[in-house]
Amino acid sequence: IIIDAGPGTGEEHLRAYIKSLGITEFEYAVFTHPHEDHIGGADMIINDFRVNNIIMPDATNNFSAFDRMITAIENSDAEVIEAVSGSRYSVGNIKMTVLAPNSNYYEELNDYSVVIKLEYKNNSFMFTGDAEVLSENEILKRYSKTVLDCDVLKAGHHGSSTSNSKKFV
Repeated sequence: IIIDAGPGTGEEHLRAYIKSLGITEFEYAVFTHPHEDHIGGADMIINDFRVNNIIMPDATNNFSAFDRMITAIENSDAEVIEAVSGSRYSVGNIKMTVLAPNSNYYEELNDYSVVIKLEYKNNSFMFTGDAEVLSENEILKRYSKTVLDCDVLKAGHHGSSTSNSKKFV
């Protein structure tokens, strides 16, 4: 599983790192939302590694990184799965639950971010993309504290003040 692919300027480093780990295939690639700093390397991931499934929101933009990603997807055998809150996926002992997006329309592209809770054995992680307070509040309304409880929270929106509300954290 890979969640996001960083900016296009980091493709070479990302490719080298993944190859150094001996990874040749991803069961799931999650592209949280179509901002360049999250999908800039997506085309490289899709073109250079086998990707079986791509989870992404129903959101677009007109940046070249998005166009490159869509072209790579069209030329691949990957199945594209629209991120739907509550959907569950697994790979071996890893369980993954989509917690957001929870609405069909947002004014801010960041709020389309796919939020994932990943569980492995007795450890749980939440990856929030750039989901902002609006999305965080939707998650809090939809899911119980038990579902949201996790060991590690990847700070939303790079730790920005538009995310990581006290209530959510």
